[in-house]
Amino acid sequence: MGSLAWVPGEDDGRRSVLVPSMKSVPFAASARTVFGGVVLSLVLVTGGAVHVPSHPEHAPPPWITDVVTRSEPGSARAYTMRLVVAVDEEFVHARGDSWESDARSVVLTASDLMGQIDINLVVTLVARWDSNPGRLPEMVDDVVSQVGLPPDAVLVALTSQTSMEPPVYDGWASSSRPVIVIKVTEPERTTLPALLAHELGHILGLDEHGPDHPDDDEGCLMVGRGYQYGDRWCPEDERAVALLLATIP
Repeated sequence: MGSLAWVPGEDDGRRSVLVPSMKSVPFAASARTVFGGVVLSLVLVTGGAVHVPSHPEHAPPPWITDVVTRSEPGSARAYTMRLVVAVDEEFVHARGDSWESDARSVVLTASDLMGQIDINLVVTLVARWDSNPGRLPEMVDDVVSQVGLPPDAVLVALTSQTSMEPPVYDGWASSSRPVIVIKVTEPERTTLPALLAHELGHILGLDEHGPDHPDDDEGCLMVGRGYQYGDRWCPEDERAVALLLATIP
């Protein structure tokens, strides 16, 4: 398969959460330099601590005008976010001949949640890549080196690897490139829409809220556990995204 334009980069500044509990916990992450992964709630990680990085002054993600554009007149949503989906060999093995259509369906489950912030999702390409059974942050460079970094789309990597070293995440957003990695091991997982929207929220420059955030409740997508049950964006995030999208020509 031909490679798209690959822009190499490092995903430094990310933070991991280690908790002595069967449940994941919220943690802070900077929209500019630190995008925390989402901790898998069914894996026990013993010992450890929560790293809370400082938050530099926010600035729009440098890629925003590349991956999001204004929609054509008459469209249901004012803005369109383009996605290139890459699936690994484990996903293909699990899905069989329907792997390509299934990949599109998985990613587009987030359409309704992204529609709440006036963004339409469009999958422009589905590709394949060979993953190693490592941690999701380590898969970012692997998928970019094989598929390439799209010049005008978010790269969404889907992996069905089940063997991973702790800490184990359900999703990860790169800090330096518009790339997210999503773990898909259950064919009909009901939390996938919220998980995808949560990680795409990071690509839009949104922070992961701490437990003292005033607008957090049981439905907010950007709290630490929002990917498990979130069904809406909190008012602060809606305002932040609206201001960001208004800068798009």
